[in-house]
Amino acid sequence: LVGLQSTQFSYQLLEFILADSVFPDDEASALILFDHLTKPEILLKKDIWKELSENAEDVSFELQTEGSEHWLHLAWMKLFRPHLNELGDRLVWIVYKNLLGAHLLLRSTGANNSQSDRLSLRRGMIESASQGTPDDGIGILINAACGLIEWSASSRPATIEFLVQSWFPSDSRLMRRLAIFAVSKITHWSADKKIGWILKHDLLYAYGLKHEVFLLIQDAFPRASEKAQTRFLDRVTGVRAKNVRPYEIFNLLYWLVTSAPDCSDARSRFEKFSADH
Repeated sequence: LVGLQSTQFSYQLLEFILADSVFPDDEASALILFDHLTKPEILLKKDIWKELSENAEDVSFELQTEGSEHWLHLAWMKLFRPHLNELGDRLVWIVYKNLLGAHLLLRSTGANNSQSDRLSLRRGMIESASQGTPDDGIGILINAACGLIEWSASSRPATIEFLVQSWFPSDSRLMRRLAIFAVSKITHWSADKKIGWILKHDLLYAYGLKHEVFLLIQDAFPRASEKAQTRFLDRVTGVRAKNVRPYEIFNLLYWLVTSAPDCSDARSRFEKFSADH
């Protein structure tokens, strides 16, 4: 069935089969179906009205998956999420492959580039779809990635390290956001190491990564050593980049004070910066 030419009947049938699968009897077929139904494809759309009114060809590119959000969400919650200890290591590869495939397809059409990531723009918060998420299976893949990150943080330390090392170097902003979220969830890294990782990769004012960087700061900064906090604050206030506005520094200092109210150094720097600006 997976190999047949796609029709509305065939993919709906595959969705029903996946949603009706049980663990462990249907383990192999369920993984194959989840991979197939979340595989991204490009849909070409023509604006006939624009062609007629402006005499110019207009074709847009949309990303889609055969699987729908409803049935894939049902399968994830009922079949996959409760059995991540048995299925998680294989799901990691499926999720990574299809998210990367979505990014590459958009890059090939020109919709994604080094400055813009359509999938990332449509996902307000990595850890939740409440502020928007891509449609169909792509949004489910992001949800699954977050679930796999949280599972591996508690059960597979080597796996979450692999996710960070594999996903962060990607030119996909969405994958980088997932990697930063993963670092915030790692339990075997010290707070000082997490703070150092942010500075090493120059993430304090990185465009498009703010939410996940702030989550990581909220997790690590209050628990970091005084030496690490001082080094971090020096970088926050010592930035010389022309593209960093005073409001961004103010906002970050405010977040640090909010996250670590007992850090007198952060509070004094925040008060001084507020007075100066």
